[in-house]
Amino acid sequence: MRSAAIVLVVLAFTLSCLAQDNSTRAIHGTVFYPSIRRIADATVALVNSATGFRYEQSTNSQGQFAFELPPGEYTARVTSEGSPHL
Repeated sequence: MRSAAIVLVVLAFTLSCLAQDNSTRAIHGTVFYPSIRRIADATVALVNSATGFRYEQSTNSQGQFAFELPPGEYTARVTSEGSPHL
């Protein structure tokens, strides 16, 4: 349940989609808890709704992530082990 709250914060405040060319899109952002604490080593997973293909990576020490993806609709989920806030 707390993962969903983090995803909403990430999607509402820090994701931007920018066209790179006709075949890819960039999504980048910062994962943070509502107290504005950035979450390092969180896992950000994006799943393409049409294909089911899953893209996954960890945030850096500043809670930042970036993906280059084919165009499409994606669902996002953020998880973090060992964090008392997630």
